[in-house]
Order: sequence, then structure tokens, then C-alpha cells
Amino acid sequence: MNHTSRSSSGQTRVAVIGAGASGLVAARFLLKHGTDVVVYEQHSGLGGQWDHTSPYSAVWSDMRTNTCSVTTRFSDMKHHENVPLYPRNQTILEYLNRYADVFGIVESIRFETRVLLLEQLENVWKITSVYQERVEYTDEYDAVVIASGRFRKPYVPDVEGLHTFTGKGGISHSYRYKEPDTFRGLRVLVAGGSISAYEISTSLAMEGAKQVITAGRRAKYISGRLYQGRSVEYLRHTRYARMLSELMPRKEILERTKAFLLKTMGAPEQFGAIAPDVDPEVAGFSTSETYLPMVAEGLIQPKPWISRIAGTTVYFSDGSVEREVDAIVFCTGYDLEIPFLSEALRDQLQPTRQHLPLAWYTFHPDIPTLAFLGFWFHSGSVFVSTEQQARMVAYEFCGVNKATTRATRMKDYKKYLATQHMHAKVSLYTFSHLLSELGRFSPDLSEHPDLARYLLFGPITPSTFRLSGIDAVSDAPQRIIFEASQYGIMKEGVFSEDEKAKLRALAVLKNDSNFTRYVQKVIRRN
Repeated sequence: MNHTSRSSSGQTRVAVIGAGASGLVAARFLLKHGTDVVVYEQHSGLGGQWDHTSPYSAVWSDMRTNTCSVTTRFSDMKHHENVPLYPRNQTILEYLNRYADVFGIVESIRFETRVLLLEQLENVWKITSVYQERVEYTDEYDAVVIASGRFRKPYVPDVEGLHTFTGKGGISHSYRYKEPDTFRGLRVLVAGGSISAYEISTSLAMEGAKQVITAGRRAKYISGRLYQGRSVEYLRHTRYARMLSELMPRKEILERTKAFLLKTMGAPEQFGAIAPDVDPEVAGFSTSETYLPMVAEGLIQPKPWISRIAGTTVYFSDGSVEREVDAIVFCTGYDLEIPFLSEALRDQLQPTRQHLPLAWYTFHPDIPTLAFLGFWFHSGSVFVSTEQQARMVAYEFCGVNKATTRATRMKDYKKYLATQHMHAKVSLYTFSHLLSELGRFSPDLSEHPDLARYLLFGPITPSTFRLSGIDAVSDAPQRIIFEASQYGIMKEGVFSEDEKAKLRALAVLKNDSNFTRYVQKVIRRN
């Protein structure tokens, strides 16, 4: 059964592919500004990765957020009271369902509808989809937002002898890790060096695995989520930190981060883990407050990378050997996969196994009515950055803002091509600020001197981007002050002496007369 439909009301018609967090916030702002929206979701429910029961989710049942509840939300809706600082995935799923219901998104979602093909005709986008794998539809749109996520195709590295592994627990990937009970009483090797490897290895160790062994290509410096009972986001994800990162050499920023982790968490080798490279750029960073203590207790045994496998015996690059390994869980990331792109689009976009070259991780310079949301490797809460990306895209597609020019897009596109080997992670504070400038809703700090401390040293939350632009809200200052207080660090807007010193030093580095006057003004007020 085929049918073709377009809006008869004269509205701009936009398709959003994916009803996870990114797709929902995109639909929210597109609907708010007058477009006719259809959201395609292949699962029977919304939430994407946050629904651990979905066959398309890489989340396991006891997974908690690694960003705090103050930032793991959108600006238009709070969590319920008494939500813990680091909620479980089920809490976030409930939040997304409530968000979709409150803002009238649910009725725009076509559940159990998989996109088969996206193709661009002369002045229209054509989507071919299938409902419940039985009924096929064809629809036309003026613009398309792809928010299908990049955690779709698990990557398993080529390890010598992997095919010979005979452990009774088998070989799996974190994408399919759901319940630690599956591995109770087994000797499990967790292979990978990202946060998922650390979280899954500690989950296994706490839930009854006989022994957990980890193997990583490099030992990393590790951060906890908390420092002195407070989320570390209040130190790392602030506007002050963003400005400093833009003014100081990358090497110095990395060394400062390393020094902070050594001070607050300790050196990994102190716990019995492998010592990271002294150069933090070589070693890298990750997050887990439970991994190193588990190593110290002997419940997790760190190893370097695997050199080869023979039956149930695993050989490591340092010459050590582990025998009678029962199971291997690879936490080695994902290949980029967008299976529904037409051949012509694929040729134009040129995606690789890891990269999708775009301007601002959003637009291709020559395809102005196609946008991608959530396709970057993020550091910090994806909710904060994605909301700003969704607003920027919605404003262009709805005609609120004049579309960014091809020349402007091409400039950033070429920058990506020249530096894609460096694109490991995108900082929340840098990317969100850029998107707010592109969308013309970046807060002007000079207009809010009473909020100076909160905006400079407080957390970057979605509410801090609702001070200006078409979607500014009158109670944004109150929201910002409340959210800062939730971190437990800001009871009042008065700068500490340490913060004053940091601002003065930042003004010297910035060497901008307007910013210097601003710093002098807000310090005098405080």
C-alpha cells in the first residue's frame, strides 16, 4: 500500500527521523514555530537510547547518567522533585515521555515505522518507510532532520584468534549488554577504554562476576562525577572554563585537567591500575568514580590491549596471559551508520566509518534543508547542546532566522575536513555557545550584571540560553539562580576572592577593552 502526502495547509513540512531526546527537542521547537512535523520512530515507544528495553538501545537496566539531573534535561521542563543527582535511565525515559506529552509531540510520532529510503528530488524530500514491516508509505517534505543517533552499529576490532574463542559466556558488545546476572560466576574480559567499559566492568564486579579483567589500548586519567559532594560539572562546564579554554594553549588546558584529576581522584597506579602516559593528550581522560576503587579491592584486574586469543586463553601486549576466560564483552564504540540515505546523498555527504563531514556537526554546505542532530562525540550533557542545536535548526527551517549562507557553512565544513583526525569529543560549553550565536540567542552577559556570578561560574544549563532570542522567558534569571543552587555551590551572587582573581586574570588574557570594563563593573557591583 503506497500513498504520497504533503501538507495542504501551506505550512512548511518537516520530517524528523528518530524519537530519542534529539528528535523530541527538534520536534518541540519546530512545532512551536509553526511547521507541520512528522517524527519517524522504528520502535513502539519513544526515548531512543534511554529505553533500555528497546532492541535499538545500548543502555543496560542499571545504567545511571554520568551527567547530573540539573543538566540532563531540557529548559522547558524540570524533573520531578526528589530525583537523585544522577538518575537511572528509567527516570530519563519517564521525563522524555512526559516532555513529549506536555508539548504535544506524541501525536506527531509514527511509531513502529522504519525509514527505508531518504532521497532528495528537485525541490522536495521523499521518504519511503514501512510500518510494522508490512505496510509501505511514501511521503514528501520540505526539510528533514536526521536524529537517528550514532550508536547503531557496534564496532568489534580485529583481534588475532578472536574466532577461536570458546568461553561459555561467548563474545558480545556493550550494545547488547543488558543484565549483569548473565555473567554471574564467570571470568569476564571487558575490552575497551571508554566510560562504558569502566561502568560495565564495575557493574559486573558488583553483581557477582567471579573475576573481571579489563583491557584497554591506553591507560587514562579518570575523573569521578563528584568532588566534595558536588557535581564536577560546576568546575568543568562553565562559561569561565569555556573562555579560558579558548585563550589558553590546548596543552596547558590538558595539563590543568590532569592536575585537577590527580588532586581530586588520585593517580590510577595508586589504586593498582596501569599508569597513564605522562602526556595527558596521549593518555586521554574518562569518568568513573567506581572503577579505580574496584581495582584497589582486586575485583577488577586491568591489562593492556589484547595481542591474541586461543580458545579460552587471552594473551596481552605486555606478555601476560589469562587462562580460562569465560566471556568477552567489547566496549569499543560504534561505526557511523545511516542506512536509509540514498546513494546520491551518500556520495554527496561522504560519511566514513567514524566521520560525517558537516558544518557545525549539523549542515552540509550544499544541502540547506537537511540537518543532523546529535552526531558528534559529546563531552558533557547531550541535552544542553542538543537543545541549542535543535533551536538553531528550527529557527532556520521555520524562517525565524535567515538561513546561514553557503559561504559561512563552507568555511566551517572545510575546517572540519582539515581537522577531522582531532575530532574525538566536542565540549558542551564550546559547542552550545557556538550554536547559540548561530541561532541568535546567545546571552549577552553585559545585560545581566546581577547574574554575572551565576553565568560565569555557575553551571551551563539549558536555562542559561533562555535569556535572549525569540524563545526568551521572563523567569530565566530565577531558573538560573535556582539551578546553580541545586549544585550546592551558589547561595548568593557575590564573587569569592578567588573568582575575582580568576576574572582579572581572564581579562588580561582576553585583552579586550569591553570585556575588561565588564569585569571591572561586575566586580565592583559585588
